[in-house]
Amino acid sequence: MFSLKRRFISFELMPHKGIGSLLLDATRAEVSAALHGLRIKDTHENASGQLHALENTIEIEFNSMDRVWFIGLYDHPMVKLTFGDDSLFDIPARKSFQKLSLADGTEDVPFSRDDVLLPRLIVTLWHAERKNVAAEEIWTQIGLGTQEYKERSSNISQDEIDGILRKYGISPE
Repeated sequence: MFSLKRRFISFELMPHKGIGSLLLDATRAEVSAALHGLRIKDTHENASGQLHALENTIEIEFNSMDRVWFIGLYDHPMVKLTFGDDSLFDIPARKSFQKLSLADGTEDVPFSRDDVLLPRLIVTLWHAERKNVAAEEIWTQIGLGTQEYKERSSNISQDEIDGILRKYGISPE
């Protein structure tokens, strides 16, 4: 269980490299060492081999060579994800989208509350929602992938996407 007495954990989004000390193309052993260095012990794997940590706040997917090809970070009160000077889970989804789109150099990627892939940075923005009634929408998950992940993601069928949404309790529209 994640203790509220625990320190605030800060991660930096570094396109093409990783999120904090969690690096793309790392082995499972390297991921375990990075999590250990962050003093994160509550990890588990699901049936498809994805690694989850910190009450499912961190999601790490591996390719067929057992190397990290995707790192996703979910919004959590004790976690901060930064890009430049901004804490991405503390600013509205549209603002973080604009900031990352500008860094990506692709003005033609449309804003969507459901799922965005910024193709040059290979950054994913997933499911913008309100934390409470008065709050602006923020992203539920922000992720980072490899070129291989991007190529695979562009070939996912609508049925696979709907299955992923259902897995997280979201009704496909």
